[in-house]
Amino acid sequence: MTPPVTTTARNLFVSARNVHFPDPSAADIKLRAVLPKDSALTIEGDLRPGNNGDFVVSLQKLDLPVFSPYAMAAGASLDAGQASVKTRIKLRGNAMQVDNDLVLRKFGVSLRDPSSFDRSFGMPIDLVLALLRDPSGDIELKIPVKFDEKGAQVSMGAVIASALRAALVGAVTAPLKLLGAGFGGGSSSGEGGVEGPVALGIAPARSRPGDAELAEDAGARADGLAKLLAQRPAMGLDLRGRTGAEDRPLVAEQILIERIKAGDGLPDLKDSGFLARRRISQALLARDKASLPKKKAEPLSPQDQALYERYVAGVEIPVARLDALARLRAGKLREFLVARKVDSKRLTIGEREAEGEPAVVLSFRAG
Repeated sequence: MTPPVTTTARNLFVSARNVHFPDPSAADIKLRAVLPKDSALTIEGDLRPGNNGDFVVSLQKLDLPVFSPYAMAAGASLDAGQASVKTRIKLRGNAMQVDNDLVLRKFGVSLRDPSSFDRSFGMPIDLVLALLRDPSGDIELKIPVKFDEKGAQVSMGAVIASALRAALVGAVTAPLKLLGAGFGGGSSSGEGGVEGPVALGIAPARSRPGDAELAEDAGARADGLAKLLAQRPAMGLDLRGRTGAEDRPLVAEQILIERIKAGDGLPDLKDSGFLARRRISQALLARDKASLPKKKAEPLSPQDQALYERYVAGVEIPVARLDALARLRAGKLREFLVARKVDSKRLTIGEREAEGEPAVVLSFRAG
């Protein structure tokens, strides 16, 4: 049996058993090192003949700002934080599998060109970091990297960059998928072998046509949003109400009802006699949700129905009316979330969204 090989230094200890050459092999390899500012490095594993081995590398409490000069070459500045990583390495001849569990604590980074990150990920870096941080402010990423027999022909930097990007996208999308979020992206490779940009799309919270009430699934949707915001305290939510074609006839009806209640009656239309206007006024009041007691509307004749539709189509809906409806919709969802203990300061109501299905459009933001 070959005796253990041991080397010691002021901050380094290395040991191994059964060391053999020229086909390298060693059992119970152990390396422990104390690095500056209380950082620590350990490596443990075995190397068997034929370049077969299993290793675990653990790096704890590595201060990141000291590496900022190196990051500047990539256009980044490491402003704050510590990194801890646990790496499991499997060597099988020319193939290698590397699984990394990375934890970033109080991580702060700034980019020379933030728009480049936005173009690649479809979101600003501040929002990505807010989505990644857990309630303790930590960021955890799992980054698998695999090299096969052809690995030597591929740029290691490109492989690692692609793996890191995949880990980031996976970590960001995981909580959002529960909310109906979807990601899409190009498959073409960009600079350094990194794939093309992704795009984030979050399904809006649907509203009932014509009023501010949310659709039946709003409760479950609000529960999911509240849970996500509780898990990501560095993240806020912008709410923008949206109106569309489905709203128009119902809003027009309400405007006509308001005219009738105010004593102005229906406007004159060609071929609209007094009795016909009276019948249509009664039908409108019967449809009014605010009417107490609510009257049952008599079915309209085909001729009266056609006139009714002409009245509705002829109403000019003020922009301010649609703006108000959009804000009411956003406010209704905001009430749902506040009732679920989401801090109102994290919820902002924005301007009316471009026309589409009646809903509240959601967008996440940092802070």
